[in-house]
Amino acid sequence: MSRAEAVLQAWGRRWKLTLPEAFLRVYETQPDPVFGPCAFLLPEEVESDDARWCGMIPQFLPFGHDGDSGIYGFYSLPGLSGQECPILFYDGEGECYFPLASNFDRFLRWCAIAGRYEEQDIADEDVWVFSEKEARRLGIEEEILQKPVPRNEREYYEQLVEADPRSPFSLVSSGCIHWMRGSAESARDLFTRAAHISPWYADPFFFLGEMEAAEQRLDQAIPFWWQAVRGLLDISTSTDHFEMSEEFMGRQLYGLAAERLVDVRDLIPPELSRSPFGHLLLEEDPYEAAARIELGDHYRRESDIAEAERQYLNALPLAMDERQYVAAYETLIAFYEQVGRERDAALCRMDLPLCLEEDEEDQE
Repeated sequence: MSRAEAVLQAWGRRWKLTLPEAFLRVYETQPDPVFGPCAFLLPEEVESDDARWCGMIPQFLPFGHDGDSGIYGFYSLPGLSGQECPILFYDGEGECYFPLASNFDRFLRWCAIAGRYEEQDIADEDVWVFSEKEARRLGIEEEILQKPVPRNEREYYEQLVEADPRSPFSLVSSGCIHWMRGSAESARDLFTRAAHISPWYADPFFFLGEMEAAEQRLDQAIPFWWQAVRGLLDISTSTDHFEMSEEFMGRQLYGLAAERLVDVRDLIPPELSRSPFGHLLLEEDPYEAAARIELGDHYRRESDIAEAERQYLNALPLAMDERQYVAAYETLIAFYEQVGRERDAALCRMDLPLCLEEDEEDQE
């Protein structure tokens, strides 16, 4: 076993993540590999969790970056092996995550297709040069490498969907392109597929609601918008990533879905509007960290563990100061310890000091 593999395996064992063979293969020839748009962290950086930050989703385990503020990582949900974990991309500018690939093997396919496509616009070879030799070493199929380089975003996302039919972001992106170009049924199919694959991702539900609203079927739009706001606040893409009309630009889809529901509040069925979550969304401020913790406490008393966790996690991106961060993290730590998820409690314990250091730096 090489030193790099030993370091990475130690990291995987610490966070109870069985690392995919393909992930270890990336590091076989160089300690700081670059494949397509992803610059992988050094093994020591992965192992020391240097890429973590205050307020991040605890279950997001970073392994690479895009050379700017974007971070790639495993979304290590309970019960999933490393091979089964979706790969999230954190957009540092939009401060949101989106599910880029259904697993790590298919993430490498994404790197290959994105690398070939984006290389056309890169003039500086010092940035990165896509290597077909490296792609073959990593097991990328010849069928992918022999396809014509996509000429536009429509062809690009078609290739990505073909290479990873379970990539929620690629499905939604392709759906937006189809919808904007008048192919409503194709768009609906793509959004529906993404919604079934990732019910925790706001975007496909938002767009399905928009399609119903465009046909004046608000009663059918409401359940989709409602599902969009039931997940995590920051697993919701900035609209700048999609081909959309100008009215949507610079927004996050979770917030847009919430606004839609407030606008049609009189049409929302009472079982939704009068629920504890409905009361918070429609009558109070859903963007207050303390309100999310209070709502999580309610669901915890009702033994709705999944809903309690969602609300506690949603307090993290809403925290505004050290006091609120401490409250959010301490609540999560106690919750995870109570339900027997010590690994997730340990991740929260590791992240909390980052908020305190950040707050001290801001004061200086």
